[in-house]
Amino acid sequence: MRVLLDENLDHRLRKSLGTHEVFTASYKGWDGLKNAGRRLAIVSLSSIEWRVIKNYLPQIVGAVDNALPGSFQAVDFSRKKSPGQ
Repeated sequence: MRVLLDENLDHRLRKSLGTHEVFTASYKGWDGLKNAGRRLAIVSLSSIEWRVIKNYLPQIVGAVDNALPGSFQAVDFSRKKSPGQ
């Protein structure tokens, strides 16, 4: 699946999404552009900070793996992870 990261997300996330083909908006030259009528799957993250995101990579990858055109999924990092997760 092709994944486009929003321009404000940490680029380290790019290499953490498994086998997906991942680009950043800035790499594609699409900074500041809006959706041009395509049916996109959106995965919304509750933080853009790498120190938070890196602890939830399995949940993020799972959301991306299950994304379908036109769908919306939120990955919420506000819930504390229990020990061992």
